[in-house]
Amino acid sequence: MEQYIIPLLRFLIIFPLLHLVTSLMGKRSIGELPVVDFIVVITIGNVVGADLADPTIHHGPTLMVVILIGSAQFGVTWLKAKSTTFRNLSTMTPTVVMEKGKFLTHNLANIRYTVNDILPLLRQQGVFNPSEIDLAVIEPTGHLSVLKKAPARPVTLQDMGRTPAPEQLSQLLIADGKLVPNALKHGDKDREWLERQLKNLGYQGVEEVYLAAVESDGTLYVSPMAQEALGPSIHH
Repeated sequence: MEQYIIPLLRFLIIFPLLHLVTSLMGKRSIGELPVVDFIVVITIGNVVGADLADPTIHHGPTLMVVILIGSAQFGVTWLKAKSTTFRNLSTMTPTVVMEKGKFLTHNLANIRYTVNDILPLLRQQGVFNPSEIDLAVIEPTGHLSVLKKAPARPVTLQDMGRTPAPEQLSQLLIADGKLVPNALKHGDKDREWLERQLKNLGYQGVEEVYLAAVESDGTLYVSPMAQEALGPSIHH
């Protein structure tokens, strides 16, 4: 029984401590962690994992190590904020990987990226034609920042001298062939209206619809449950 009680007690002690340490690290998603923060997360995970899994490990040193690692990380971020020299030495710099629609292969080789790494990142930015790129930069977090060429940038209402109307969230009505609970409880649309709209679009019932939503402009978006097309083949 003791072999189960000890890990439980250790968890009740360590979990609040981990929550405090990670809160002090700031609001960053895992994909945006700088190198130092990433090392801290991995190290703390290894130290705490061993402590929780093995009751024979002394608990005191584990707590001390977690506190020391958290303090070291806090100290590094404080020094980076106070000292430009230290910040330049400890922080990775952005790398330009594309310019004027061309890949900068030398820079890609320096950061050990290939074209297979860059193309998915471009698609995540809504870029499917590399020729549209004016400048592409790999940030220290690994995120790709893109500046499109002027002709490829979307025209905004501000460019046209117009004031955009306020946008609203789309109202989800059907998800995975089922009516969303309370979706039609508010507003001027009811189930009869929804079924009538679906029949006008050729659907016999809610179960034939994968997703339906009233978009911000008031139109009904519908995606069918049955799909035969597999979409274009993407290899990179």
